[in-house]
Amino acid sequence: MPAPKEFIGKSLKQLQLRNKYGLTLIAIKRKPAGSDREVTNVAPAADDQILDGDVLALLGSNDRLAQLDRLLKLEH
Repeated sequence: MPAPKEFIGKSLKQLQLRNKYGLTLIAIKRKPAGSDREVTNVAPAADDQILDGDVLALLGSNDRLAQLDRLLKLEH
């Protein structure tokens, strides 16, 4: 999923995706500034930050993913 604006600038530790949503972030795909190639960070560390334009690969049940989607829509 594209990184929600609420996640931008926050570390994985701050987001607490597993505790709050029951989801595990397994990879972050991004295009570094000045590059035309995408880079995939598999198994990102707790201190890694989400940047604008990142695409997040999340592992979890469809129900949990739908719950995250609903919560993010309510915050808008």
